[in-house]
Amino acid sequence: MKIMSRIGLLLLSLAVGIGVAHARGFTIASWGGNYQDHQRETQFAPFGELVGIEVLEDNYQGGWGQFQAMQDTGVVPFDVVQIEAAEANRACEEGILVELDWSRIAAKDSLVPLAVHDCGLGQTSWATVVTYNEDTIGEAPTQAEDFWNIDKWPGKRGLRKGPKFNMEFALMADGVAPEDVYDVLSAEGGVDRVFNKMSEIKDLIVWWTGGAQPGEMVTSGEVTMSMGYSNRIANERAAGKPEGFFWDGNLNGMDYWVILAKSEHIDTAYKWLAYYATPEPQIAFTLLEPLGPTSLAAWDSIPADQMAVLPNPDAATMGVFTGDPTGIEFWVDNIQELSERWEAWIGQ
Repeated sequence: MKIMSRIGLLLLSLAVGIGVAHARGFTIASWGGNYQDHQRETQFAPFGELVGIEVLEDNYQGGWGQFQAMQDTGVVPFDVVQIEAAEANRACEEGILVELDWSRIAAKDSLVPLAVHDCGLGQTSWATVVTYNEDTIGEAPTQAEDFWNIDKWPGKRGLRKGPKFNMEFALMADGVAPEDVYDVLSAEGGVDRVFNKMSEIKDLIVWWTGGAQPGEMVTSGEVTMSMGYSNRIANERAAGKPEGFFWDGNLNGMDYWVILAKSEHIDTAYKWLAYYATPEPQIAFTLLEPLGPTSLAAWDSIPADQMAVLPNPDAATMGVFTGDPTGIEFWVDNIQELSERWEAWIGQ
């Protein structure tokens, strides 16, 4: 009995030791780089001081791979993660995320409408816009269809390589209202309509793959106009580059803070969301990263000159929300086929 008791105590001790070894503190995962450095400075560290903990950090690489690994191994490396709308929708449907109790976070009407998700709190809004060289453009373009007007604005056009975003943009330039784009794209003849529209400027297109390229191309004169990321353009304008832009026909989206259903720190995670929903941490971050906050009160406190370069709620109505469930379903169902057709079209 004594031997068995000692063995039992030893096993219990080992089990407790293993548990301690594997325990970790509250952990937030984001996109890394300067972006996460700015989050740490303006949000993670102040939150830790507020609640009296050390906020640990991890990186999320995008896509579904890390969530699949959690499903396969049962190991959850972080408690809260910043993800895009497509992953938020899927993870919510598959039960990987906490379905949020909004009474623990904020009044829904204190946030921009798209920030309220069953399993997520909107983190920032982003957008792609058309940019051009203010010093050489002459009369400035103002709407999506102007991108196709090569008589008034001759010269090459810059577009991100691949079908996504370009197909939605082409339909808006062809007169489709933003709220109808995915319905038209999903309907019979919608895809053909896109390719017909794109063919009008095919020989003028310069394809880009990196976020810095659009600004470089319009300032150098390589292209007359280009699609580009609004935050990149805002930073380049602040640095003195002559990059004008317009919101009509933009493609916009939102990232979300979500809580992992198997988190060991759900209470703290809710405190994080409640903290993030207040305007102060969002304003502080936006002053370093020109992306749209999700707190309505935060918008009220942003200087007018910066407001003009952020994907604000009014700008969002002038474009397509890429996190729309219809749009996500369309691309999940058709991305491979359309990518193949797109590459074939480019090579013709």
